[in-house]
Amino acid sequence: MDDEVKNLLKKNLEVGEESLKVLRKLHRDVWWRRFFGLAKFAIVIGLLTFSYLKLEPLLANLLNAYDKLLNPGTPQNVNLNVGVSPNIIPPELKNLLNNFLK
Repeated sequence: MDDEVKNLLKKNLEVGEESLKVLRKLHRDVWWRRFFGLAKFAIVIGLLTFSYLKLEPLLANLLNAYDKLLNPGTPQNVNLNVGVSPNIIPPELKNLLNNFLK
């Protein structure tokens, strides 16, 4: 019976060592997944920051042009009942609108 217990303990030790190897591989895999996940997150944040810094002047110009399009006149040219005073509309645009409405 003593030999049987020794064999069982030896098998148990072998299985435990194999389980430890698998567990270490799993732990290493989890570590690399976390590392590359954080690296991917850092790259995305870095690209967003870089693109914002490079595109911000262009976007500012676009937003200024859009603001001028929405608010073409100065405050004295704005009629609250009509919107924009017809006196500030360029003649070419008036002709185009008249031709379009006919």
